[in-house]
Amino acid sequence: MSDSDHHSDPSLNTRVISDHDAHLRALCSLASCLADWNAGYATHVDNAIDAEMEGDPEIDLVRPAFADMCFADVAQSLAFITTTAAFVESFFKECLPVMGKKFTGSYQRDQVRFQRYGESVSSFWDPTKPTTKGDKMATMICEILEGSGLMRCMVPNFTQVLDAIFKYRNQMIHSGFEWPLKERQRFARMIRDENWTQWFHVSTVGDEPWFFTVTPDFRKACLDLCHQSVRAFAELDRRDREGPRKYFK
Repeated sequence: MSDSDHHSDPSLNTRVISDHDAHLRALCSLASCLADWNAGYATHVDNAIDAEMEGDPEIDLVRPAFADMCFADVAQSLAFITTTAAFVESFFKECLPVMGKKFTGSYQRDQVRFQRYGESVSSFWDPTKPTTKGDKMATMICEILEGSGLMRCMVPNFTQVLDAIFKYRNQMIHSGFEWPLKERQRFARMIRDENWTQWFHVSTVGDEPWFFTVTPDFRKACLDLCHQSVRAFAELDRRDREGPRKYFK
């Protein structure tokens, strides 16, 4: 790679790096608040059952209360996944280019990203490149980590979790609470094919998938990925100041 690229963006040497620890604490706080919110809706259903048993049998109080709880769960999943994706995207978009300025390890020269950007340090470490349609942020982040050997510093299932985060986030943003049937069927197949059954609840209507929500296991997997990413880059930065290549030994 060209040494000149190491000094192509002087602003990287002077700008203040975001407080990713504070961002992560905010994400964890959101996850905790959403868990409390869910408990409140369960109580709402219990109260509706009690009220229906004591009131007019012709008035259905349970069905709307149950629907409220179901779609509150969807709203919680939307809030969690969009916030998680925003954290991951902003973290790697900022930290990877900075890491590229000080990286002294060995590149995987037969890896697809190195083959594309082998002559440009800044382009290799920029997860927004390439900008052509079809190149996804999750794919580009993973290519950089794999091509630089830094994937070993992440959680073992990093690629799978990141892929699920962005695919679910994109679907929720673009399709809303109740997706078109074909999209529901496609995502249900994806859950099965990618072995994500422990990460997503699939609610059904008749024999068809209806809506998808995240499980506690997936929330934990997402938070573990975020925590380890922050820890790994903090440790890499600390060891870099102690001497080159130490974090590859």
